[in-house]
Amino acid sequence: MNYAGKILNNQNKSIKKGGKLEGAIAYNLDSNKIPVTLKATKGVDGPKIGQKTFKLGKFTAQSNKLGVN
Repeated sequence: MNYAGKILNNQNKSIKKGGKLEGAIAYNLDSNKIPVTLKATKGVDGPKIGQKTFKLGKFTAQSNKLGVN
């Protein structure tokens, strides 16, 4: 399985306590002036288990490293 397949295959896996899991997802943003907060939940509608806020700067073009369109 290639790297892109591995990342996409990880989307629905459970993470054991203290464990790590690689993943990727893309979003279309309307503005880079408002900070973005990503929230992690246990399951789709489950309780919140963490969050991280990112301040955005200038948008830059990025290559498609995963080879997924």
